[in-house]
Amino acid sequence: MALPERKEIYVRLPADVTAWVRDQSARTTASQNATIVMALRAQMDSERQKAVR
Repeated sequence: MALPERKEIYVRLPADVTAWVRDQSARTTASQNATIVMALRAQMDSERQKAVR
C-alpha cells in the first residue's frame, strides 16, 4: 500500500493548544504530529457526517 502524499506545513498554535497536544501525545504515546492529524481527521469526519444528514 502506497503512503499518501505528505506536505510539510508550519502552524503557529496558541499556548493552550500546544499544551493540549503535548499532554495528549504523552497520554497516548503518539507523536505530536500524529495527535494533530488525528484531531484534524476527527473534525473532518464530523463535518462529513453533518453534510450527509
